Amino acid sequence: LVSGTNYNITFSATDSAGNQSLDFVETPVFYDTTAPTAALTYSHYFASVDTVVTITATFNERALPTPQIAIDYAGAGADVAATNMTIGGDSTIWTYDATIPAGETNNGIASIAITATDLALNALRAVDITNSDTLVVDNTVLTVTVSYSNLTQPTVTNKGKAGDVIEITAQFSEPSHSTDVPVMDIAYTTDSVTDEDAFSSSNNDSIWVFRATLPTGTNNTGYMTVSLDAKDRAGNLISTYTNADIFLVDNTSPVFTLTAPDSGNYVNSRNVGYKLSETTFSGSITWTRVGGNVDANSPHAVTLAASELDAATTFSDYTLTNGPTALVSGTNYNITFSATDSAGNQSLDFVETPVFYDTTAPTAALT
Repeated sequence: LVSGTNYNITFSATDSAGNQSLDFVETPVFYDTTAPTAALTYSHYFASVDTVVTITATFNERALPTPQIAIDYAGAGADVAATNMTIGGDSTIWTYDATIPAGETNNGIASIAITATDLALNALRAVDITNSDTLVVDNTVLTVTVSYSNLTQPTVTNKGKAGDVIEITAQFSEPSHSTDVPVMDIAYTTDSVTDEDAFSSSNNDSIWVFRATLPTGTNNTGYMTVSLDAKDRAGNLISTYTNADIFLVDNTSPVFTLTAPDSGNYVNSRNVGYKLSETTFSGSITWTRVGGNVDANSPHAVTLAASELDAATTFSDYTLTNGPTALVSGTNYNITFSATDSAGNQSLDFVETPVFYDTTAPTAALT
């Protein structure tokens, strides 16, 4: 006989006197010696604690009586013993709603076993079940490490000023959700931005790159805080950020106070005085002729040494490390103080003018 063939079965007999029975016919009779097959699909292929995953078993033929499902999680104590499934549109489709158990010990593949027979009582074999090992349990919370690159000022690290374009990279501890993609929020000292889309992603969606233009205003000076609306493939939300609040927005320019010599002063040395409002990245003091004797080398620009950029020091009657050596006695100068901080903010020019530079001793005639 051929499995999968429908037959008439005819019963006939003749007794010893030659009387022949009527034909007793059973038809059709479905002859089936082939085991059924089943394909499993899941409403979620990655799932976390308390997620309800609908497991659907689709058979290649009708399966009766009611199939049973068993689930073996990676951990102990949360497995599902043989449990009846629910019929779908017909007896070729059966479903079961599984609630994912808690605990990282259950992380990993949840193995699914189905017990079933077809109408001919051929049993479903384990090898004939496809996708029985494709449900992944993930109860590990998501973590993110944030890093920054100032695209406007590439040499500046973890800081910037108004108008700088900052590339913000979020390194996830595992791939993010495939359809619910991350968006970024930034809280500045005063202002904020929300729901910023990513510029790019890589490494199987575990690295996301965003870009932000820093806001204006000294009221936004301070550390900004980055957060993400994101989850992993199993739906776990972000629990921990690293370096989310280390980037400094600096919209405050450095300021000189206590500058000396004062406008209108007569001086016989190149010594100066000043105090900075913040330790700066660079600075200069420039002597520019505005009157008096001719100074062919004007202006005289002096770059401040690193020790002369310190906000903690008040410089008074101070001899600069690289002070000008060619000032001309009898010349009147502007003295301009200027500095730039590490975020690229430049100070206003603080000018003392005129300053009368005179190193020539007076003479006297007696009569």
